[in-house]
Amino acid sequence: MGKRRKLNIIQNDGQSQAKEQSIESSTEVNQNNNSILEENAQFEEEQHIQEDSHVQSHTSLESASESSTKDKKRTRGYTHMLDVWDLPDGEFILVEVDHWGNPMGWEGKTLLNAIGSLVRRHQCAPINFLSWKDMPKDYITDMVELIQSKFRFVPELTEQTKKILIDDMSLKWRQFKYELKSKGYDESKTKEEMIAHIPDPRVDPSQYRDLVHYWCSEKGQKISNINKRSRSKYEDLHCMGTNNLPRRIHEMTTKAKGVQPSRAEIYIDTRTRKDGSIITEKAAIVIVRILIFISILFLCFAQFSNRRLWGEGE
Repeated sequence: MGKRRKLNIIQNDGQSQAKEQSIESSTEVNQNNNSILEENAQFEEEQHIQEDSHVQSHTSLESASESSTKDKKRTRGYTHMLDVWDLPDGEFILVEVDHWGNPMGWEGKTLLNAIGSLVRRHQCAPINFLSWKDMPKDYITDMVELIQSKFRFVPELTEQTKKILIDDMSLKWRQFKYELKSKGYDESKTKEEMIAHIPDPRVDPSQYRDLVHYWCSEKGQKISNINKRSRSKYEDLHCMGTNNLPRRIHEMTTKAKGVQPSRAEIYIDTRTRKDGSIITEKAAIVIVRILIFISILFLCFAQFSNRRLWGEGE
């Protein structure tokens, strides 16, 4: 059972109320759930059919394989964010944004998770476009409007916040395509063999076919090799996980009772694991240099203060 948090929900009349919502979606989609999005109705129906067949086959084999099923490790399913998309009409999740326009708090995290579920739906963000720059504006506009149909912002939604949301859509869409390739691409298999095994049920078969053809093309191979070389040179990693930098800074500021962290404090915090270890050797070297520099500044300031105190600087 996932941990539950309270989301700030408002109604059309402007009254705010705390309403408990489940942040982690169930590993199985309820067969009776009705999608709020007309364009996703077909997707939900396909999911229900797959689940029905799965339940029937499982029931018929349960008595014969009960002992072996107990040993199977249960894995987490896809996050559909139905607690967001199935909100009653006239109710909205209230998201606070900072003065840069970044979503904050638990509601902000819910918003970003909802965006992740949105761009993984083939009706909303097709994967057979070469890059996000090729994505038609209509698709992006529709997704922003879907977000606005379930979320309200304080202060009001600005163009800067819209840009941040669209940038997050682009990032999560590209991550999704990377996940598909890491699971579905195999040099030892033919195109047709890869096309026949779609690694994610949310993917449209025709879109996946186009994507596989691009992976295997000369242009796709060339760009992939360039990206691999670029990633191999990148050493400055962080350990924030799914938490983005603005939210981490907000959490650090809140913990420090309103005091904004310095760039040095932010770097050390985002490169230090929970057990206190540093994520990479390069980060460890940088942190040591930062701490030495801070120590020198502290000693210089202490000496200057002492000289002022005893009148030596006059």
